[in-house]
Formats: sequence, C-alpha cells, structure tokens
Amino acid sequence: MTLTPDRLASIINESGVKYKIVIIGACFSGVFVPALQDENTMIITASAGNKPAYGCSDDADLTYFAQAYFQQALAQTTDLEEAFYIARDLIVQREKDEKITVTSEPQIYVGKGIREALKKYKPLKLISAKGRDEGVKQKTAADSLKTDMSVEKYGPPEKTVISP
Repeated sequence: MTLTPDRLASIINESGVKYKIVIIGACFSGVFVPALQDENTMIITASAGNKPAYGCSDDADLTYFAQAYFQQALAQTTDLEEAFYIARDLIVQREKDEKITVTSEPQIYVGKGIREALKKYKPLKLISAKGRDEGVKQKTAADSLKTDMSVEKYGPPEKTVISP
C-alpha cells in the first residue's frame, strides 16, 4: 500500500497530537508538504515534490539528507529549523561535489504555532563528548523534554497511536 500525502495527513490528524514534527527522507517527499502543513506542524523533506533524494541504497545506513541532518547538523545545534538549513547547505555542497545535475532541493515548512512552542527549548547547550567524559553536567534538549513532558507533570498519555 502506498502512503499518500492525504493518508498521512489523516493518520496524523486522527492522532490528536497538537504539535507535530514530520521528517520525510525520501525521493519526491516534498509532495507531502501541502497536505500536512498547518500552524502547529513542522515538515522537513529530503527533496522537493518533483525531485529525487540521494543515498538510498541497500548498503547505506542513512540517505544523504538523513546523514546531513541527524549526524552532522544536529551535532551543531539543538534548533531543528537551524539544523535543516545546515543540512540543506551540506546537501547542496555534496550534490555539487558529486556533480549531480538534478538536485534534491530539501524543503521545510514551519507553522507559526510550532515555531512559538519550540522557542521554550532555547537556548539549550550541546554536550560534547569531552564534556561527558569530564562529568560536566549541562542541560540538553533530551533533559528538557524529560522534564517538560514528564508523566508526573502531565499525567499518562490519553491515546496511543500505532502507525500501519
């Protein structure tokens, strides 16, 4: 079964989750943006709706975009939107270096509500490997989420969604 933009939008809307971050690392993934965009959603795609993404192979752990975003950009910032722009620049350079003529053109949409909601998690500091080794305690994004989204603070989740 093919997951269409409208079907994914329906699944997400039925979840009842207010703030959503959707990251799609696939060829032509930009086609999902119009169906998913609303003021409380951030959508990041590896390519425009009419463009391929690169690095999809059986022997690759991550696509080019996933590697740029999750391994490289998020190692530099805890800001998800800023990380997108870092990753996009890395992809542009990689495609140029590899002489790829049909570029992927990663996309982002950030609704006003999700942008405001994410501001409360700034400024967060990244912990370097050196800092961890020396026992330096800094607040990380993960620490903040554990504190701000704890069951003790908000109670158990009302609904569990299992994707098909």
